[in-house]
Amino acid sequence: MAYPLINPPKGILPCNLWTLKPTSPSKKSLATKSTKKLGMEEKFLKGKIEGKIEVARNMLAVGIAPEIIMQTTGMSQAEVLGLMHKD
Repeated sequence: MAYPLINPPKGILPCNLWTLKPTSPSKKSLATKSTKKLGMEEKFLKGKIEGKIEVARNMLAVGIAPEIIMQTTGMSQAEVLGLMHKD
């Protein structure tokens, strides 16, 4: 069972609420947090890319020129033209 930690002011060590003994994060918990953060960043970037693709498809659907779509989304000409041929 994990015990919650007190978030102390700067310069004071965190401690366990039940024992009031000082605590420090283990190497394993730091690695897990880093891995989780990377996973969240990857999901964020994937969502951002999917959003650009959706916007580009919608712009193509209403007849906006590929050059305008490239400027707006930052996509390359090949990427925009690829979306045109997929529909």
